[in-house]
Amino acid sequence: MRSIVVGLGCALAMATAFIGIGTGKAAELSNVDSPDAGTQDAHFRKGDHWVGTYICAQGLTNLDLQIVAASDGIISDAIFNFEDTRHGTSGAFHMTGTHDFATHEATFVPGEWIRQPPNFVTVGMKGTVHGATFAGDITMRGCTSFSITRVASGDPRDKR
Repeated sequence: MRSIVVGLGCALAMATAFIGIGTGKAAELSNVDSPDAGTQDAHFRKGDHWVGTYICAQGLTNLDLQIVAASDGIISDAIFNFEDTRHGTSGAFHMTGTHDFATHEATFVPGEWIRQPPNFVTVGMKGTVHGATFAGDITMRGCTSFSITRVASGDPRDKR
């Protein structure tokens, strides 16, 4: 059985995009990326929940990424939720993506809005998974980096 330990108010991990002062959430998962993971999309599974921050024109912004559907390195639906706590702005949009299990690289492209705040645009992400952390670049002019940590695993074996 895998254990999940979630700590609140600790690390902002790298920075990510849209605006906001992060609340700071950190997580540690044991054995998440073990060789017996059993699937090629072991880093991104249906039900996974990733939390962290990103940086764009509005500043540091909270990011909550939920994996809705993933199989064989294809993330067919994810939800990018963001919150700019300094300005009270939040929103969400769908994303799709790919994950290369051998290189640990993943790319997400934006899809349709779920909740669009005024003057915000959707963004993409390209980065690398290291253990329970996914970090890299926000693929939009005026944006820089993101870092998110898996705080919940969607692996069905974790629910036994």
